[in-house]
Amino acid sequence: ADALMQLARDPEGKEQVVAYDSEMLLLQDKYPKGRYHWLVVARDPELESAACLRLEHAPLIERMIAKARELTREHPGLPFRIGFHASPSLQQMHMHVISQDLLGSNMKHKKHWNSFISPFFQDAESILAQLCSEGQVTVADYAVAEGWLKADLRCHRCEGNFKNMPTLKAHVT
Repeated sequence: ADALMQLARDPEGKEQVVAYDSEMLLLQDKYPKGRYHWLVVARDPELESAACLRLEHAPLIERMIAKARELTREHPGLPFRIGFHASPSLQQMHMHVISQDLLGSNMKHKKHWNSFISPFFQDAESILAQLCSEGQVTVADYAVAEGWLKADLRCHRCEGNFKNMPTLKAHVT
């Protein structure tokens, strides 16, 4: 079973787990891509990704967003994004809460960067709105999602293009 699935099943006493209840758990991301990077993980074993969401899950997503906002309020003045990856690398639906410095110790590759600055990163409010209006979430085709990860490196603030991660990270520091 996947690591997030195991944590969702049994979060008690696990080092990464910040808090949990019967519906969700809050984790420090094990491989942070921002200075602050958490995951809000649904505990329902049927929810492998946002693609599994149906209208009846809207209240859960609202509570997950509320939990994420509580975290961001602990860091006033620091911009955050809250959302889901279009094609998550881990099973068990999880929402990222990530500071927009994007200078975490594990932000090392173009695909990491692009997974948070391109349409690959789907804002939680947009997911919730789609869920409420359509009763489900439409996910990108795998090839489209992979294309977003392979796109040119660009700054999320000025839109400038960069050849590699070291020059991009120096620019945003």
